[in-house]
Formats: sequence, C-alpha cells, structure tokens
Amino acid sequence: MEPKRGFLEGVNTIELLNRVGESLILTDDELNISWFNECARDLLNTVAPHINLADANSFLGVNLKSFHRADQIRIIEHGPLPYTSTIHLFQTFSAHIVVDRLPESRGYILTWKDVTDYEKELLSGRKLMEELYTPIIGTMLDHTFLAAITGFLSEHRIEHMTEKILSFAGANQAEYMLFDFSEMYSVPDEAVIDKLEQLVQALNLMGTEAICVGLKPDMARQMISRGYGLSIKAFPSFKQGISYVWEKLGYTLVKS
Repeated sequence: MEPKRGFLEGVNTIELLNRVGESLILTDDELNISWFNECARDLLNTVAPHINLADANSFLGVNLKSFHRADQIRIIEHGPLPYTSTIHLFQTFSAHIVVDRLPESRGYILTWKDVTDYEKELLSGRKLMEELYTPIIGTMLDHTFLAAITGFLSEHRIEHMTEKILSFAGANQAEYMLFDFSEMYSVPDEAVIDKLEQLVQALNLMGTEAICVGLKPDMARQMISRGYGLSIKAFPSFKQGISYVWEKLGYTLVKS
C-alpha cells in the first residue's frame, strides 16, 4: 500500500529506523555489516564479548557468513527471499531472523528478534513437563516403586525416562520397579520398544526387578514381535503386580 503523498516527506530515515522496536542490521551486497539501529546496537553490545569483540561498533564490516550455516547463506544469496530462520549463538543466544533484499539490490536487511528468554522459558517448561511425564511413586512396601507411563511414549521421552529411573533406582536401592502402562493411549514404535528393553536389562544389572502392569494387547504384540516379553514379569493390573511382590517378600495378605 502506497503512503499518502507527502506523508514521509522530511522524515529522517535514520531516526525512523531507530524508532523501530526490533533490531535492524543492514549489509552490503557481500553481506558485510554496514549499519544497525539502536536496538541492534544494544543487542550486539551483549553478544560482542562472546566473540572477543570490544563492542557493537566492532561488528561493522563483519560478514554475516560468520554467524550462519552454509545452507542458510546459500538461501540468502540465491533466494527465495524473504528468508526466515531461528539461530542459536554460543549456546547462549536465540533469535528469530528475517533477511530480505534492500531496494535496488543495494544489499540486505536483517531483522533480529531476540527470543533468548522465551527459549529459556520453553526449555524450563519442557523439563518440568518431562519430570511430570513419568512420576515415580513409592508403595507400601520398602524399596518397591511404581513408574506411571501415561500418554505418548516417544524416543526422546524414554531416553529422559531411562536416565531418571536408573538414577532413582540407584539412589533409593530399589528392589522392584513396577511400570504401569494402563494409561498409555498409543503403541510405541520399534525404537522405543528397543530402548524400553534396554532399560529393563539395565535395572536387572542393578539388582532391580522390572515388572510391567496394564500392558495393552497392541503393545504386548509389538514387544513379542521384537523378541521381548519373556524376560520380564507382567500382570494385567497394578493390584496383581503388587501382590506378586508381596508374595516374593514373604508377606501374606489376610482379609480382616
């Protein structure tokens, strides 16, 4: 949409760009940084120490190729533009960037939106969710615990779960670990089944007996097709599983 005639007449371009609430970086046609607005100056002053530069002004003349992968530079140089991406620098900063051509092929304009704090909040939330995904609950029996597996069991989740359960079992001298699959709503793929078997074997080496309860038919078939299932005790319900542990420990349940 064209602005009303005379609307931008007399407006100082530099002042206008400095009033934009996002970091703007301009480069020449070779992708060398030529100018940045005040918002970008503040950002670059923060980044500079991480690459042994004195301050934001030290970025002038630096080539964008120093901060982007070869495939990203290829898109910037050959299109299609505008190009949008997320970059991570020095395992510290995260940013959403948009790169486009300046009019008359004078170079490029890069919009940098710092999302470092947002990414940290997401990571913190993700870690919290991972902790909640697989609660490990004590039972009425000493050294006997329940790991409730709910929802969807992905490869990433079982890797986190494995680390958590093995650490917990070692720290708490677990003798029995009951895995309750009754609230799972999908059948895991073969890679997940393989990692589950590795978890069971690791627990056995630590002296912890793994017991499955509440396995659904589809998951049981998947385990058998992978050659697993015979090496682990399984019961239809938690009640039957915990009764097995009671008997192993020499206890007798008596109705009052």
